[in-house]
Amino acid sequence: MQVLTLCMLESCYNNKAKTLHTLEELKENRIRLPLNKMDEVRSDNFDKSISNKGSLRLVVYIDSFQCSPCLIDKIFQWNDKIMEADKIKDNLSFVFIVAPKRKQIEDTYLSIESCGLVVPIYVDTAYAFNEANLFLPKSNVYHTFLIDGKGKILIVGNPLTNGKIDKLMRNFIKTNLKMKHHANNTSKV
Repeated sequence: MQVLTLCMLESCYNNKAKTLHTLEELKENRIRLPLNKMDEVRSDNFDKSISNKGSLRLVVYIDSFQCSPCLIDKIFQWNDKIMEADKIKDNLSFVFIVAPKRKQIEDTYLSIESCGLVVPIYVDTAYAFNEANLFLPKSNVYHTFLIDGKGKILIVGNPLTNGKIDKLMRNFIKTNLKMKHHANNTSKV
């Protein structure tokens, strides 16, 4: 029994160490967003009144290793976060990138049209995002991240599925917004 517990603890420690190492490697790189090489697709629910421009970007990348249409069917769950960010004008934009498998391209476009997301989704059939960011791990656990205007990765993780990440991102964005507001008021003096 003790051997099993020790092996489980060692395995847990190794996984945690590996995760921390991966996060450190990610933070040493900059994300490039070659959006001009992708199709911008809007759902039936697209809301042109939403200001999706900001120096902070939350990037959600769905790669070809996942079932793109399956995940797109659930992507509307981001609408609450998008509307919340728009309501408080918190300098946050959302970038959704889907790189579907070749045989899923048509289904992906159909799924996007009916997914209900209020901001555009970028369809990357040329796999330009992956090519521009070869350092990204294959695991989709690392495919949702907050970046600054220069592409520096600030936080990695999905705030929809992880309450700690959600709280961390909210606090970071709130602090960033206060600092920006303070800087704007100071420059007016």
